[in-house]
Amino acid sequence: MSARKEICAPAGTRRRVRLPLALFSGQGLKAARASGFLRAGDALVCGPAVRQEGALPAGVRLLRLACSGRLCGVTQSAFYLFGEAADTAAATGVRAVAEVPGADGEPRVYLVGGSGIRRYFAGVLSDVPGGAGGSAAAFFRERLFTAGGSRLCFSRAGDAEDWEHASQGAGEICLPSAAGEILALVPFDDDLYLFRERGITRVRVPGDNLNFRALDLPCAFGGICASSVACCGKEIVFFADDGVYALDGACRRICPDFRAPGTAAEGTQAGGIYYAAVVLRGGGRALFRYDPQTGETAFLPAAAETVAGGAELYFAAEGKLCRLVPPSFSSAPACRYESEFSSLGLSCARKRIGEVCVEGSGRVEVGVYSDGGDCALVRGRAGELLKLPSAPAGNAFRFRLRSADPAARFTALTLRVLEEIDHGY
Repeated sequence: MSARKEICAPAGTRRRVRLPLALFSGQGLKAARASGFLRAGDALVCGPAVRQEGALPAGVRLLRLACSGRLCGVTQSAFYLFGEAADTAAATGVRAVAEVPGADGEPRVYLVGGSGIRRYFAGVLSDVPGGAGGSAAAFFRERLFTAGGSRLCFSRAGDAEDWEHASQGAGEICLPSAAGEILALVPFDDDLYLFRERGITRVRVPGDNLNFRALDLPCAFGGICASSVACCGKEIVFFADDGVYALDGACRRICPDFRAPGTAAEGTQAGGIYYAAVVLRGGGRALFRYDPQTGETAFLPAAAETVAGGAELYFAAEGKLCRLVPPSFSSAPACRYESEFSSLGLSCARKRIGEVCVEGSGRVEVGVYSDGGDCALVRGRAGELLKLPSAPAGNAFRFRLRSADPAARFTALTLRVLEEIDHGY
C-alpha cells in the first residue's frame, strides 16, 4: 500500500501595514507622484480648480501689468489690454512689456522690441524717441531699463521717455560675461538682477549713473529659461536645464527631480505662490506650483500654455482664458496619487491585500496593483475599511488614489495584508 502524500493549503500571517502618503522616497513608498494634490502639513489635499473666463486671440502671451494690475497680452502682431474696457493695438516685434507710473497718476505701458520702444496710453500707440530697444525690460529706481545682448540701457530717472545720454540722464553700460547674453531683468530687494543664458549678474543701482556696480554671482547650473524667471516673495524662482532653482542671496535647487524639456517653461507669481506652465517629458502640459513658505512643490492638471500672476493666477489653455479658483464638485479635476512598487516593509514572501483604508476625509478611489499582474479597484470614503473585489497577490505592490472631492484630505493608506507561508512536503 503506497504512502499517501498530504498537501497543506497555504497558510500565512495577517498583518496591518500603514503607509503615510509621502510624495517622495521614504515611509515605505518610493518616489510617489502626485498630480493635482497639494501638501498641507502631513496630509494631501485637492488643489484648486480651473474656471474658463472666455476666448483668447491665437498665440497670445499673457502678462500682468505691475502698476495697474491689469491683464494684457501680446502676439506677433498686436498688443491686447483685457478687462471691462478692452483695447487692442497693432504692434509687431514686442519682446518685453513694462508699466511705469505717470506724473498725472495714470500709468503708461511701454512695449519694448529689438528696434526701439513704443508707448501705449489711452488707446494710442506712439514711438518713444531714442528709446533703447532690447529683449528684456523692467522699471526700477524711477528708471526704465532695457537690455539686449550684453548691453544694459536706462532712461533718465523720473522720465521713462528721456533717453538722451548725459552724466545724470539716460545711458548704457556694457556688461560682457562668460555667462552669455542678458535674457531677463528682475528688480529684487535693492538691486537689479540680470538673468543671462548661463548665469546671473547683480547690479547695484544708486542715483548716480557713475556708481553702477555689477557682480557676477557664483552659480552652477545649466542654461536658464528666460520666460520662467519670476520674483516670488523673498526669492526669485527660475528653471534651468538641470532643475528648478530659487535665488535668495544664493542659488539652491528646489525640485531636482523635474527638468522641463528645453526652454518650455513660463513662470509668474500669484498670491505668494510661484506657478509655471511646463511641458512634461511625455509631451503633455501642466502647471508647476511652488510655495516658498513651505518649500512644497506640486503639479496641477491644467494644460497651461502661458501664465499671468497677481492676486490670482490666469493662464491660457487651448485658446481659452482660464483662472484658478477654489475647488468645487462642479469644476474640480480628478487629483491623482501614484506610488512605485514596494514590498511594504515585509519579507519577500508572496502577499495578498484584501482590504484598504485611506485615513482622512472625502471620497476616494483606490487602485491596488501587484508585480504579478493582479489589480483591484474600489471606491468609497476615507476613514472606511474598503473590501477589494479581489485580493491582488504578489511580492510587491503599487497604489493609486484618485479624488475629485474638494473636501478630500488624505494622510495615510492602511492595508490588511496576508503574508503567505507555503508549507510543502
